[in-house]
Amino acid sequence: MKTIIMSMIVAFLFASEASSQTMRIERTDVDSARYGHVTANFKFGIDIYVDELDNVNSASFQLKWNFGNHVHFSGYQIGDFGDNGTVFITNPIKIDGTDEKYMNVGIFSGTTVGENEFDSPKLLHLEFAVSSDIPNREQLVFSFVNFFATAFVDSSQTNVEITAEQLELDIHSFINVWPGDSNNDGLVDTRDYNQIGLYFEGNSIQNGGKSFKRTDATIMWTGQQVLVWDNADATFADCDGDGVITVADGMVVFHNDSKIHEEGTGLMGEVAESGLTKEIDESKYNKIPVYSHVTDEYRATTGKVTLTDDLNIAHIIPGDLFQGTDARVLKQVKANTVEMTIGSFDKEFAIDKPGVIAYLLVDKNSSTDDLVMLNDQVSLGADNRFRSHGITTNIAANENDGTVVIYNNGELNINSETNIKTISLYDINGRMLLDRTTNSTSVTLNYELKSGIYFLKIANESVSVKTISIVK
Repeated sequence: MKTIIMSMIVAFLFASEASSQTMRIERTDVDSARYGHVTANFKFGIDIYVDELDNVNSASFQLKWNFGNHVHFSGYQIGDFGDNGTVFITNPIKIDGTDEKYMNVGIFSGTTVGENEFDSPKLLHLEFAVSSDIPNREQLVFSFVNFFATAFVDSSQTNVEITAEQLELDIHSFINVWPGDSNNDGLVDTRDYNQIGLYFEGNSIQNGGKSFKRTDATIMWTGQQVLVWDNADATFADCDGDGVITVADGMVVFHNDSKIHEEGTGLMGEVAESGLTKEIDESKYNKIPVYSHVTDEYRATTGKVTLTDDLNIAHIIPGDLFQGTDARVLKQVKANTVEMTIGSFDKEFAIDKPGVIAYLLVDKNSSTDDLVMLNDQVSLGADNRFRSHGITTNIAANENDGTVVIYNNGELNINSETNIKTISLYDINGRMLLDRTTNSTSVTLNYELKSGIYFLKIANESVSVKTISIVK
């Protein structure tokens, strides 16, 4: 009797342990950052494992999923059972009155009764294809019904029920985006501009995910269809539709400022924070002026700055040309190149002269404050059109700020209403040609200038930059 009771206890303990065995699923088409969703027009695959169960000989289950008219079974591969194994899968069957389908699955190892080495095996790999018309922002659910596995225990087969949690995957499909409404709230305003900086190419928030271009993309104010990106919220920040988020997308926000549409429902929820500009204590940094040569009227511009030194740029702030306006700056630093978009949301505001358009804020221990040029400029004009700018050659050397600059026969004469502290002369590439310290209202520099464009930085009570055009 004691032997029988002991045998019953052992059997009960094994049954309790066996009943706790679990199924594990791994996606094979994506990395962990993209595990939680599927995308229209793409295939995806899953590997099915039985965890913590030794000597597995076979398994069976019924697999059921919703959106059966949009998610199609496309193939399988046997797992660890290998060439001796066998798989039986019925054709998917639609459940009447629903959009669900199911199929019955059986996997057999092909081994004879006895010990084997299939411990916690991968049973099966399944492939599915997602159609282009699947609804967006829904959830695809796979359910595993009646999941059992057989395992060898003490040279005999035992049927073990496997705990199988359902697999839930968000659906990314086609949506309409409106160029400039980067937070999808139906209105283009400063919040959209601030949102773009979160999703620059290379930012950790976007790394590793798929992005998609818009077909026949335009920046005109109309809804345009695009496939939702892996980072769903970033889809709206691609304002120009090229599949990459850069500072140039900020120009589209200015272009469509204040426009509205009725489709906006807000971001999709993957990222709730925004890129709102924080207040900057400028006294903690050295300021390097960034100079723009453009004279056509504009209220926003984008361009590049190339740095000769390995500077640690903490911030970029609006320059003198935007004084008195609520200007915004987007920046992206790549090696020694800085791309920026800067502009004002005041539609009555326009710039029509050269000058300091921005300041680079760098570490205090940086010894340089040399002027740098904003190159490859594209500006948004008063007529709401984009213009590309080369170097202009007809800029007046004198501006109405109390300082007069005259060049004649190798002499550069500077006269100011206040004492001049320093004078620096640069060529069009930003190379310094002259640097003088003085304490006078009138300064003469002897320097032969060839035909071309030059920039004169004058520091007195403030810093100003003059453009000199030499034609011989």
